[in-house]
Amino acid sequence: MSLQSPANLLRVIRRLTSPAGTTLDELMRLLDSTRRTVFYYLQLLRDNGFTILHRGDRYYISTDSEFISDLVNDVSFSESEAVYLYRLASGAERSPLSESVRAKLERFYDISIFAGQPLHDRMAHNVERLCYAIEHKRAALLLDYMSAHSRTVQNRLVEPYALSNNDTDVECYEITTHRNKTFKVARMRDVIISDHLKWGHEADHHHPYTDVFNFSGEIRHHVVLVLGVLSANLLHEEYPRAATCLHRVDDSHWRFETDVTSYIGIGRFAMGLMGDIEVVADDGLRDYLHQRAREILAK
Repeated sequence: MSLQSPANLLRVIRRLTSPAGTTLDELMRLLDSTRRTVFYYLQLLRDNGFTILHRGDRYYISTDSEFISDLVNDVSFSESEAVYLYRLASGAERSPLSESVRAKLERFYDISIFAGQPLHDRMAHNVERLCYAIEHKRAALLLDYMSAHSRTVQNRLVEPYALSNNDTDVECYEITTHRNKTFKVARMRDVIISDHLKWGHEADHHHPYTDVFNFSGEIRHHVVLVLGVLSANLLHEEYPRAATCLHRVDDSHWRFETDVTSYIGIGRFAMGLMGDIEVVADDGLRDYLHQRAREILAK
C-alpha cells in the first residue's frame, strides 16, 4: 500500500504525540479508515525512526524515538533531573502552569510511577551513593539485591563504575564472581560504601552487552526469528530497542535478528506467541524452548 495522504500521516503523528496518546478507534475515526490502514500508518512510522508504545488501549510515540531524540537532544533531562523538576512542580501552588509542567514531565519521561513514591526516594538515595562510589573509586555493598535471573535476594560486593539507562541501571565489577554485570537500582534495598576498600580491578571494568530484552552479560547467542504481524507489533511495543533488529520480509512477516545474553527474555516472548513465530536460529534457543515446554507439560 502506498501513502495517499501526507496530511493524514501528520494528523497521526500529532495525535500520537499528544499527552493522552490515542486509541485505534480514535485513529480510525480521524482517518475515516479501517484498522488495517491504521496499522499500516503505525508501521510506516516505525520504519522511519519512530518508536510506537502501547499502554492499555492507548498508543504513543516514544520520546526515545530516533527522530524525536534528534530534536530534543540539546534540552533533554536525565530521569533524575526530570523527577526533581516534577517534585518541585508537585510542591508548588496548584495552577495551570504547574499542572502543565507535571503533565509534560509525566508524558515525556514516564516518571509518574516514581515521583513522590517510596520507590523513587530509595532509588534517588541509591543513585546518590553509587555516584559517590564511582567518583571516589570505592567498592560498595548492594544490600538485599533481588535478582530476577537467579531468583535470589542477597548482598553483592561490587565496584560500581558507570550509571546507565537514565540512572536506572549501574554497571559494576562483582568482586566475588570476577564478572562485569548490570544491576537494577530499584532492586537494591540500600548501598553501603566501603571506607577502606578501593577499586582493585579497574583494568577489568568494561561495559557488558545488554540485549533488547534487558538482560546483560558477556556471553552472546545469535538468534534469528521470523515474526508474523501480531508478534512483530508486540515486539515493537514491549521492547522498543528491538526496532533496529527487525527487517520486513513481506507484507505479513518480519525477520528479527539479534544477539541475546540469556534465553529467558526471548524465550518468554517466543513461548507466548509460538503460533506466530518461527525459530530460524539458534540451536540453544530451540533446546531452551523445548525444555521449557516439557517443564510446563509436566506440571
